[in-house]
Parts: sequence; structure tokens; C-alpha cells
Amino acid sequence: TYRLAAAEKFKGQFAATESIRQLELAAEAAQTMEDSSRRRELLINIYNELGAIRSIFFGWGDQTGQELFEKALSLTVTGDDVHSTFDAVRGLWNANMIQGNFPMVAVLTPQFNAVASRSNDPMMKIVAANASGAYRLWSGDFHRARHHFEEAADLYKLIEWTHEDRTPRTDPGIVTLCLSAWNLWFLGDRAAALRTIESAKERANVVGHPFDLAYAYSISASIWQCERKPDAAIGEAEQSIAIASENTSGMRYWIDRGGILSGWATSTAGSFESGIDCIKEAITSYQNGGGGQLLPYARTLLAECLLASDALEEAEAELKKAAQALISDHPYYYDSERL
Repeated sequence: TYRLAAAEKFKGQFAATESIRQLELAAEAAQTMEDSSRRRELLINIYNELGAIRSIFFGWGDQTGQELFEKALSLTVTGDDVHSTFDAVRGLWNANMIQGNFPMVAVLTPQFNAVASRSNDPMMKIVAANASGAYRLWSGDFHRARHHFEEAADLYKLIEWTHEDRTPRTDPGIVTLCLSAWNLWFLGDRAAALRTIESAKERANVVGHPFDLAYAYSISASIWQCERKPDAAIGEAEQSIAIASENTSGMRYWIDRGGILSGWATSTAGSFESGIDCIKEAITSYQNGGGGQLLPYARTLLAECLLASDALEEAEAELKKAAQALISDHPYYYDSERL
């Protein structure tokens, strides 16, 4: 219990390394306990927390983090473990989404929603609706994604002024706004997309959590990239990188994502070599962290920049890599731009 409290304290200060150390010590202590429901409960909580912190700060491709979620899920053997089961399934869903394993995400998404439906916790239902929308968005099914984001927004309106508990990672209402904004852009409602992402940034600044802020500014950068506005995109991307880098362990996904978008903006503004190098470095870092979700998008942006700099053969090679980047032939939202 002491170790869990210490981990929570350090997590609140965004000191990921020390929080992880305290949780690992807590796991060791719990494993020495006699087999009991209390021991199982402690280990489930520890594995879920440790998996979440590792995944956020070291990348959702972190194999150790994914194994911890699997351990937690294996221990949730009773129907009363709704929250613990939800946390474990959410961790596995996030890991597979970031890795670009869309066939597994397709399997986990209905499980995610089934667990949430067993709870009276509206926050769980919002997170599950966001997950359904995100899966549809990344699959290019923008109309069905919109339905899920609207469902999440309606739920959030019922609780946002009274709910005091904020998750340590994201405010699900901010996630709803961010993904809804991006989805609206692909549906052709550019004005609504820009209004919605501004609302997301405003709420993120009120909440003040670095993960919320990095998320909002990074999605804003993506929208400005879609708008073909490099000056606006680079400002948002660099803001996201700065926020994600505040902790010594960083938030790897948002740093790498920001690097890809910053590199595109730099190259599009005319500094081809430095922009292309920035994208390449971000892609390498992203892959080293186990990421796969962004690769078709990132390599397509890199190919675009290479084409603009007359590096035709290298651009063609990157487009081939973009086509090969997904685990399967699952639909992908940026396929039309690549083709």
C-alpha cells in the first residue's frame, strides 16, 4: 500500500521512472503475500497502473507494458472485476492500436464496449465510445466514427460539470473533441473541425495535464497539415513536442508524432533537407518504440517532401514502405493520399 501511494505521488508529478520503480517494488511485495482475493486485487491494480505508465512514457509498443495488461486481464476472473477488466482491455486496445495491429483492434473494440456496458460509470462508456470512434476513423469509416464521437460527447455533457475524478492520463472529453475535430475535417466540415479543435485546446489548458495538452496540440497540427498550412502546423507540432518533453522520460508517441508533422511543415516551407531529416529521425524513433499505426501516414508525408525536393527514387521507395507498413490489408484512413 505504501509503494502504491508513493507511485501515485510520483505519477502526479509526472516522474515516470520513479513511479515505475515504486510500482515494481509493490508488485514484488504483493507476490510474496499468501494467495487471496486481496493479493489478486493488488496485483491487478499494480499491473494495470504499471502497464499504463510504461506505455505512455516509453511507447505503446513497449512489450513489457503489453505483457502487464495481459497479466492483469488473466487475474480478472470474476464478474465483479469490471473496472479492472476495463483497464486491462483498454491497455491492450491502446497497445495494439499504436502498433497498427488493426485486426486485433477490431476484435478488442467490441470487448471494450461490452465491459463498459456492464458498468454504471459514464466515464468508462465515454472512453469505450471514443475507442469505437477512433477505430472507425483510422479505418477511414468517418461517418460511423462521427456517430461514436457524438455518443461520447452526449455522455460527457451529462457529467462534465459535476464529475471531479480526472484520470491520470487523459480527460476523455478532450479526446472526444480532438478526434471528432479530425474526423470532421475528413468529412469535409473544415469550419467545424477548426472550431472543435480550438475547444479541445481550451479545455486541455483548463485541465492542465501534459498528456491532454500534448494530445490536443498534436491533433491540431494534423488538422493544419491537412489544411496545407505549414506555418500553423509547425507551431502546434512544436508545442506538442515541448509539452511531451517536459518529463525526463518524455511521452514518446507525442514527441515522435510531433517530429513527423514538424518535419513535414519545415520541408513544405522550403527547408527540404532539414525537414526530411526530421521526419526520418521521428520515424526511426517511433519504430524503435514499437509503433506502427502512424507509419503509412508518416511515410506518405515523407514521400511528399522527397518528391518536392526532386528525390524521385527515394520518394517511390517510401511509398512502397508505406503500403507495406500495415500488418494486414485492413482499410486505412490515409490510403487515398498514398495512392
